[in-house]
Amino acid sequence: MELDKYRFAVGRSNEAHSALWVLAGYRNDIYLTAANLGRLMKVSLHASGICQFGFTEHYYNSLAAEGITRPDSRAWIRWRRPPTPDRGAALALSIFFPSDYLRGPALKGAPKKPIFVIESAPAGHAIEIGLFYSREDPEQVRAKLQRIGTPLTRSGLPNGDSIWLVARSMPFVLPKEIRQSEKWIRKIHPIGRDWGLEPGDRHSGLTGIFHNEPKDGQVLQLLEIGGITVSRRP
Repeated sequence: MELDKYRFAVGRSNEAHSALWVLAGYRNDIYLTAANLGRLMKVSLHASGICQFGFTEHYYNSLAAEGITRPDSRAWIRWRRPPTPDRGAALALSIFFPSDYLRGPALKGAPKKPIFVIESAPAGHAIEIGLFYSREDPEQVRAKLQRIGTPLTRSGLPNGDSIWLVARSMPFVLPKEIRQSEKWIRKIHPIGRDWGLEPGDRHSGLTGIFHNEPKDGQVLQLLEIGGITVSRRP
């Protein structure tokens, strides 16, 4: 059983938007990716509870053909999500879209590929979209989730679980470790050679996805930040 893809973004009319994100599933497994990175990375939430965030199999296998040494594993992170409760709902991951760092153009869907756009938060705030697992009666779960935010969509899985996307607005301050970009960038192992930059080159207007490193039983947190500049010193 394959779930219908749910395409969503954050933004306002005539204002900057986030990247396009796609939630999809096959049988009891759920997959999430930013569409423009769909051939590069994805989050996989498996029915077993074992999850990972990393390269897609297609991209990982293509590295050798491009003469690039592959990492030992496709997964950047692997962890076990909180188990689905019999009552209530368990948060598996959150994506944060701070309004001060939205840089993308408005998105246009198609009749067979609609895009649900969540209105961006006020300045100094972010939209948080959480993905929850539940087994309780959907109407009872909906009432509980409405105390947190606005339920956007629900899908039932063959194993009896349901997944929910819930949005809410919250105050946001860019974490210190991201503001100190020079310190952060040294922790990155570039794919290819120096991000595709020749000495003295500079790429601006990029959008990046930052993430935490959850341990078993914890929640994956993703943060979309636009307006990044990457340069290579001469």
